[in-house]
Amino acid sequence: MSIPSHQAALTAARRLFRQKGVVPEHVLAEPILRSWRRCAESGQDMRGARPPELLTQAELRQELDRHAALRRLCAPVMAEMKRRARDAGGLVVLTDAAGLVLDSGGSLDFLDRASLLALAPGACWSESAAGTNAIGTALVERRAIAVQGAEHYFEPNRVLTCAAMPILDPAGRTLGLLDLTCHADGRWAGAGDSLRAAIDRVERALFEDLAGSCMLLCLHERPDGLARDTAALLAFDGDVLAAANRHALALLGIDRAGLGVFRYDDLFAGTPGQAAADGRLHRQDGRMLHAQVRWPGHGLGGSAREVNLIGIGGVSPVSPARIDPPVRPVAPVPPVPPVAPVTREPTHPAQDRPAPDGLPQDRRARNRDAQDGAAARVVARGNAVPSPSYWFDPATLGELARTVRLLDAGVAVLLQGETGVGKEVFARQMHQRSARAGGPFVAVNCAALPETLIESELFGYEDGAFTGARRQGSKGLLRQAHGGVLFLDEIGDMPLPLQARLLRVLQAREVTPLGGGRAVPVDFALICATHQALDIGAGHGDGIGAAGAAGTGAMAGAGGISTARAAPALAVSGPVRSDLYFRIAEYTVRLPALREHADRAAIVRALWRASGNAPDAGPRLPADVMRLLADYAWPGNFRQLSTTLRTLRVLAGDEDVRVDMLSADIRGALPVLDRDAAAGTLQGQTDAAIRAALQACGGNVSQAARRLGVHRSTLYRRVKGGVA
Repeated sequence: MSIPSHQAALTAARRLFRQKGVVPEHVLAEPILRSWRRCAESGQDMRGARPPELLTQAELRQELDRHAALRRLCAPVMAEMKRRARDAGGLVVLTDAAGLVLDSGGSLDFLDRASLLALAPGACWSESAAGTNAIGTALVERRAIAVQGAEHYFEPNRVLTCAAMPILDPAGRTLGLLDLTCHADGRWAGAGDSLRAAIDRVERALFEDLAGSCMLLCLHERPDGLARDTAALLAFDGDVLAAANRHALALLGIDRAGLGVFRYDDLFAGTPGQAAADGRLHRQDGRMLHAQVRWPGHGLGGSAREVNLIGIGGVSPVSPARIDPPVRPVAPVPPVPPVAPVTREPTHPAQDRPAPDGLPQDRRARNRDAQDGAAARVVARGNAVPSPSYWFDPATLGELARTVRLLDAGVAVLLQGETGVGKEVFARQMHQRSARAGGPFVAVNCAALPETLIESELFGYEDGAFTGARRQGSKGLLRQAHGGVLFLDEIGDMPLPLQARLLRVLQAREVTPLGGGRAVPVDFALICATHQALDIGAGHGDGIGAAGAAGTGAMAGAGGISTARAAPALAVSGPVRSDLYFRIAEYTVRLPALREHADRAAIVRALWRASGNAPDAGPRLPADVMRLLADYAWPGNFRQLSTTLRTLRVLAGDEDVRVDMLSADIRGALPVLDRDAAAGTLQGQTDAAIRAALQACGGNVSQAARRLGVHRSTLYRRVKGGVA
């Protein structure tokens, strides 16, 4: 659409919006429409305009002094952009994080006196003060925004076309903004590219202020890209990801929720020392990237230098992420020697920072007999847990980062997923990366505790509370979790009477031991887990069926990590009080089954490499074995895969793995079906029915054929031939 016709459509859209509060489709971009609605809701009138409220000279001097660091940082960029603006007949503007103009310059010919005054230092262009405009709307949306002519909310601003982009510090906080403005009928060739390049230059300079305390990692897909301002930049405090620029987030497919949560080994294979020596590294998915490592205290040239962290415009300096107790990475599998599993010692090169001395320790049983010890486990303060044989893909890692933030905020999290997908692993990683990492992790299997003992084990008891009670009484698992995390596994198997007592504890945050009249305050974060759909509706509150429960919480929206994946039907657990459910499931996560991952071959390769004492040594997985492992449905998920890989290493010894070393159920199984069939076609419906039957029967073709009412050979040919 040409500019005149687009402006005519905007004029009609403005009239319709004033009259009815709606606009025709495809006339306005969504961010602009959201801004119009915010302005209308705040009572602003499109046909009017608020006069600019300029600061006094004393107030302006105070603000300029407060933002002196930001102005110095942007001075080289502003000088260059002012020159380009004069040549293009436009204006460049620097604002703070609230939209206050700190500096401006360029060509002034296209502006009248009122407009010049409105864009001078001391003027405010926040959305609340100036309506929809590139500066204010970009600050609200936290993204680059272009506002053309009549897209501005206030009528007098229709003469302008503006593009703006926030300046973010390495932790993702908004420090300020750069804006390019010209006449609505004018042209500024390459304005968008110039703006992005200027922001990249400023944000790269900000990263240098972390060089004194953090390891900086520079990444690019091309070796010559490492020196560009568009390179991906990450800062690690120890092995914890403390900061990342927008290019790093895009390259790795992560968001800022992972800052302070992700470890180096969550994202990359090998060590930083290996990346520094090789000039490249591999992501956990095997993708190679060119890399440059800068150790703490070293600048671009590799020489040590002193760095003063600066606070810009009232924003405190970027500080390293919180220091968590050492935790082994999630993705790799602990190496398994031929006879018995052992824990691998760190093998960092000499140039790596020394690894922490705190190695994984054995779990300490706190219960009085072996049965109770299997049902409840306590990890003492500061103890790291062994890294299990599970694979966290980028989506799951992103969910882990979000749930850590929620756990720190006191939000109860419910984990759902089949047996073997790593629910307890996920919970332990949440604990180890949270602010409560220094406290205990108390894991309770509600299905393993006998109903006659579960109350006393959970809530504790006083001396003489019942026959056979310990003389000194018992603290109880809920009190043992004080200051840390309580993990209730198989929550659906908790008896209804105890659910009411647990609800009372969660509401009052205090525990009353059996036989005692004095309540004891408790403070713990709560994580629950279930491998079954919870039968909600018992007790008080509105009844909700099991099917409804599966769609509550984060699974129904952006919070769930697998909303795009079809979740298999789960068996239904025992009844759960609805009032308790909404206490324990304030945020819900469904961990995907292994067969739901698109690239199972990559997962098998990664776990196989990590399971060896040396990644490139030992037996290999030939193509025919790899194909069978990748195609298998894995009803036991990661737990079954890990056991299989360990078994193959034992059987292979120094030889390559052969097909006959695989167990019979894997050798005789059919591949997981292709899931891209068109759901609305007969072919797609048939494929879906076959898939569901095979999943329900654990990959057993004979059982699935009987379930579908077809001959086994027919089903075998159908699957062997592939699914359309």
